[in-house]
Amino acid sequence: MKRKTEILLVAIPLIFVMLFLTHDIIITHALAWWFCRSEPNPKTFVIRKVEKPGSIYFEDNVYPGYDERDRLNTITNYLDGNDLTTLALNDPEGNVHVYTATINSWKKSNAIQQDIRNGKYTIPPYKPKAYSKTLHNEAAIIAQSEKLYTKATMPKMNYSVIFNPVSLPNFWRRYVWADEITIYDNSTGEILAYNRRLLQRWCMLQQRIVNIVGYTSSPFSQGTSCGYPYYNSFDLKVFPRNTRINAPKHLDLSMPEPGTQKSTNEVKNVNRQK
Repeated sequence: MKRKTEILLVAIPLIFVMLFLTHDIIITHALAWWFCRSEPNPKTFVIRKVEKPGSIYFEDNVYPGYDERDRLNTITNYLDGNDLTTLALNDPEGNVHVYTATINSWKKSNAIQQDIRNGKYTIPPYKPKAYSKTLHNEAAIIAQSEKLYTKATMPKMNYSVIFNPVSLPNFWRRYVWADEITIYDNSTGEILAYNRRLLQRWCMLQQRIVNIVGYTSSPFSQGTSCGYPYYNSFDLKVFPRNTRINAPKHLDLSMPEPGTQKSTNEVKNVNRQK
């Protein structure tokens, strides 16, 4: 009996400590299991692709909106003046910026790009850096001719890409984050594609390790429990031809807490992965 008592005196504190250290892991996985099996299912689907969208409205209500550098980068990546001639973007203040372009808007960069493809990039000024610089200069010229609207007064776009947070109870948000993207054909109201993802926050032990090694400042662990993981490239599943460099936003926006403004350091962190 004495031996059992001694074992219990050791085992009970150990069990308590283990539960304390892992309780958030257990809760997180339980919530993720429930969320991923609840409606709507499937969490990700694409009905059809669009090769020549003509005009697209991007609305980000999570990070939120497209700041000046986001807008410039999105012009560079999407507004090719051929398949996409009109681009609309919401900003953090709730305005909508509308841009238009033609093939001639990219005349210089297209010429350099053609020379690069023909193998002339080793001869100055036909270098990749020259192409990138020219491309961004032309994007800046397009940006100068922007027109400002509200969502109610903006011209009608052919398609919309809407990025929204998913409402969760406050208790859930201590452990997980959820958001969704819906892509609409505005002429018919048809949903062309949908993605709802769930991100898990770092558990207590993981967060301590992350803070020590400085691995990332993201509040979320890598990957998703369900849904397509990369929100800022999901639209390419519908508009596959409308990107030239990387994803529309210039930041790794898994970094800041959704719904908050971006810090100066985060503005300098160019997203090359997502």
